[in-house]
Amino acid sequence: MLKYWLIVFIIIKADCVIDRFPRLTKCINREHPNKEEIDSFKRKEIPKTEAGKCLLACYLESRGLLTSSGRFSPQGASRLAANVYPGNIVKTGHARHILSHCGAVVKSENNSCELATKLAHCTTTLSEQFKL
Repeated sequence: MLKYWLIVFIIIKADCVIDRFPRLTKCINREHPNKEEIDSFKRKEIPKTEAGKCLLACYLESRGLLTSSGRFSPQGASRLAANVYPGNIVKTGHARHILSHCGAVVKSENNSCELATKLAHCTTTLSEQFKL
């Protein structure tokens, strides 16, 4: 199973541990995933079920990576990348490049749950190439 390391790593690292759980809890309450879908999310696996995909979309929205209308937010992505690698211009640049490229790839997707999943696939592929 593919894991979406970069996208979740960026978000979770940007969150403090205490703040992360209320965001996830809110999304669980909104999307109603089952236990396996929640556990899969916590293992950073790319979701396959509709509820799992929507849980990911909700979480990405809560972190500013998606807008409230379910679109990719380049500004939110840039902020998150900068928060993850403060002081490391090269890694911040790579993360911004990956998120920008993947945002363009998913631009035509209208379903936020599918968009989040495609974004996860794209960032996984590119993060391996950039060794992030």
